[in-house]
Amino acid sequence: MDDRSMTYEEARAYMESMLVFGIRIGLERITVLLEELGHPELGIDTFHIAGTNGKGSTSSYVAHILAMAGKKVGWFTSPYLVRFTERMRILEGEAGVKAFHDDDAAGEISEEEFALHMTTVRDAVDKIVAKGHEPPTEFELIMVVAFLFFKSERCDVLVLETGLGGRLDATNVIDRPIATIITSIGHDHHERLGDTIEKIAWEKSGIIKPNVPVFAYMPEDMHLTEEDAADVRRVLTDKARAVSAPLRFIGTKDVSILDSSLSGQYFTFDKETFETKHPATYQSIHAALSIAATKSYVSMNALVSGMRATRWPGRLEVLRTFPFVLLDGAHNPEGVIALREQLDQLLPDEPIVVLVGMLKDKDIDHMIPPLFKPPVRNLEAVICTTPASDRALPPEELAEKVADAAFAGYNAKVKVVPDPIEAAKEAISIARQRHRKVVAFGSLYLVGAIRQTLMTFEP
Repeated sequence: MDDRSMTYEEARAYMESMLVFGIRIGLERITVLLEELGHPELGIDTFHIAGTNGKGSTSSYVAHILAMAGKKVGWFTSPYLVRFTERMRILEGEAGVKAFHDDDAAGEISEEEFALHMTTVRDAVDKIVAKGHEPPTEFELIMVVAFLFFKSERCDVLVLETGLGGRLDATNVIDRPIATIITSIGHDHHERLGDTIEKIAWEKSGIIKPNVPVFAYMPEDMHLTEEDAADVRRVLTDKARAVSAPLRFIGTKDVSILDSSLSGQYFTFDKETFETKHPATYQSIHAALSIAATKSYVSMNALVSGMRATRWPGRLEVLRTFPFVLLDGAHNPEGVIALREQLDQLLPDEPIVVLVGMLKDKDIDHMIPPLFKPPVRNLEAVICTTPASDRALPPEELAEKVADAAFAGYNAKVKVVPDPIEAAKEAISIARQRHRKVVAFGSLYLVGAIRQTLMTFEP
């Protein structure tokens, strides 16, 4: 190994060292860095996805469709649940899909590959800084490593999920994608994207490119006020028209659900019938967006088999059946509203055990009421815990908000278990003893920390 080559630990430390410069929006730094590296992002067909909610599951649908078409797919997602290396993955054909189903880590960039590519990036950063350019941000480093990895693996096609926003997101250096997809837009990341839904939508719309087809979640189905939905529709329509990008909105009126249960659903879209293993009814819209974006690129067989094969951990995921555990990374108001709707459809009457943890910089006051305010669900217990993050809301504060949201009778049912693993075990124990189902939701930092425990723990 070259004396200047980094280990995985050193590569991660180097990446994190860029945090001292803060989060700085703009494409100038990554553009200069990619030019220094010979533009590894060019020459590969790309599908580009932005949104507040649903972009991860939509990217999974797209990646699975493409893989089932026999493509070698480079798949970039943000954030990750358990391992940092989840963010860069390759699905190569049907065999790659099967491997991913058998092992969550299949296809991920290895620690050795990450270190190798980060060493290359570090050397390029040294050169551009010596020329007077700004050092890149942490996310920009990650994105450039991903481009180098996908190019070195000779991927046929890329599926890129934005990190934050769209217009100035590091993924937006792709100037001519095959298609762009904009999923549901909601109130999140106000400090970076703007304090109104109109401003947030404008940032997301930044991935729309001249003459490139764009497929967008129907604003009226986004759990927004009528006024906010109208603003989102206007922003996306105006941007698409300004750059002559064909725009299609897709929502509940375009999808007919034939059958829906905890094991998945059958639905029709564009006169064809599809099956998905995801139980949430809104997933049929994410699936339809993915079908519409890829249908001119693959066969109908790939669309059907890709739908059926798609999995996306941690998003309304049925982890186990006894005791039953449903896990969802709902971490903003619109996400919790959607979760409540699904619970009322899929688990309408029986008491449930709720395990929840949130971040203090989220819109907590608008996230608690959708699940806990009247009409009150029948709850066996609510366990408040701590996501694995420095930004975690203290569970004692969360418990007070939950108890206050509904009525005084909740107080006896709300428990505080600060350690997330112990909280997960407690939820499983209560569910087994009382023959209840567990619903765990909140920050993705919580979902990642407890997923394996909820999946395997036997009290």
